[in-house]
Amino acid sequence: MRVETLPKRIELSPLALHLNLKAVTGLSPLHYQKQLRLQEAGV
Repeated sequence: MRVETLPKRIELSPLALHLNLKAVTGLSPLHYQKQLRLQEAGV
């Protein structure tokens, strides 16, 4: 899933997604996605 399409799927504005995800994880949506991909790759 692309970061750009996520706000539409969960019915949040891009800004609201960014602020909420950053508050919960401490990471921007892009950095969070990169972290998940690295974990899945076992890096």
